[in-house]
Amino acid sequence: MQKKRKKTGPKLLSPYTQEIENLIKNTYLQLSEKDRRRYAAIEALKLPRGGIAYIARLVGCSRNTIKRGIGELSSPPPRWNTKNRIRRKGGGRKPSIEIIENIDEVFLKVIDDYIAGDPMDEKIRWTNLSRKQIAEKMQEQGISAIEALKLPRGGIAYLVRLLDCNRNTIMRGINELNSPALDTENRIRRKGAGRKPSIEIIENIDEVFLKVIDDHIAGDPMDEKIRWTNLSQKQIAAKMIEQGIHISVTVVKKLLKKHGFTKRKALKKKAIGTSSKHRNEQFENIVRLKEKYIKDGNPVISVDTKKKSF
Repeated sequence: MQKKRKKTGPKLLSPYTQEIENLIKNTYLQLSEKDRRRYAAIEALKLPRGGIAYIARLVGCSRNTIKRGIGELSSPPPRWNTKNRIRRKGGGRKPSIEIIENIDEVFLKVIDDYIAGDPMDEKIRWTNLSRKQIAEKMQEQGISAIEALKLPRGGIAYLVRLLDCNRNTIMRGINELNSPALDTENRIRRKGAGRKPSIEIIENIDEVFLKVIDDHIAGDPMDEKIRWTNLSQKQIAAKMIEQGIHISVTVVKKLLKKHGFTKRKALKKKAIGTSSKHRNEQFENIVRLKEKYIKDGNPVISVDTKKKSF
């Protein structure tokens, strides 16, 4: 009695190498949803029997997705594709204003006391609430962790579907309700949380900052606490970058405030006489001489006084 031979499907005649498989996967991941299934369909059609299963395993998609792509390739493009759409018209997740129950009633209730309008035209209305304030007030109207606690078992899952939010978000809200001490200051994060400012994490930022502006510091001769610099914040940031520290003008502003620098007050009185074109050369010469004396080890004394005081 002859044994029945098992039927086995034909093997791929020329399976791709690992390098080509990686290229196919990388290309597949860079495409849109529609282009992915069509690209997978094209690759599957290049192969003999078993090509669909091979490509499905390779790119991690469903066999039905590839079959759908083959169907799209073999049929003329439908009318909905003439405008380069990824989905059919009406496809995708529905907007919140369509799926959240009573959203219009809650919205109108929230802004009812904040509505104003044109007395000459009743169609023109506005509200003095910002979008953020309206969103916060709508959340206070009942869509929160408190509502989940009111419901029986399954209440969290129900609100997750209703609000289209993460389950962990509601669980976190319940934990915050059980520990109100964390919310006494009405903070978004705990104190000390979030990314640290650059002036705290960049090493030697204060030393480099003071070195950069050292030759550009002036002050009030009557009050040594009042100091300013003739460099703009942008110029200081550029000089800091030259020293290897990349910071923005916002960080420069914080450094100026930290080290007690103030804005120079504009003089209301007009100076007598005309200003010389070469007025700045004398100060550049002083800086040059100061650097020379310091290099030679000689002391440098700065005296801020008027000419008639000598």
